[in-house]
Amino acid sequence: MRISVDAAEHIMGLAFVGVVSGLFTSFIARKDFVSDRWWERKADTYTRILDALVELERIHETYSDDALHIRELNESERAELEIIWKTAWREVDNAIRLGAFVISHEAHAALAALRTATRGIDSRDFFGIVDAQFSATRKCITQLREIGRKDLRVARRWLVWWPFSHLKCSGNS
Repeated sequence: MRISVDAAEHIMGLAFVGVVSGLFTSFIARKDFVSDRWWERKADTYTRILDALVELERIHETYSDDALHIRELNESERAELEIIWKTAWREVDNAIRLGAFVISHEAHAALAALRTATRGIDSRDFFGIVDAQFSATRKCITQLREIGRKDLRVARRWLVWWPFSHLKCSGNS
């Protein structure tokens, strides 16, 4: 059985197109995979930071309740809160130290503001320090939610994807 020259050229052309399209497809798939992994890492980082900030906020609320004698803490509860505070603050501190490697510059600036929350307050003013830290933590949580949504390109409401979902209309917020 002999194959004509035209048929061989046709088969070679199809093989070339197949190889090129396979390489292109694998390149796009790898790029998409890397992009998805990076997005997942960013989302995980924002989640861990926000979880730590919420823990810090809870601790501030608990200490405020204790200071105002709304709820008295015993020594074991204080020790447990100290451990939780150290763990949560370590997570936030790690994010500040890493800088804007994974999170955005805006998120890093919002977190860095936590370090300066008590500047200018007398170190003997326990209520002033707790209030400043509580306010700064609450503000940081609010800012990071918005910054994270923008950085991760997440809409306020999860909508079913459709081709024109990126367009603004009066019904989407």
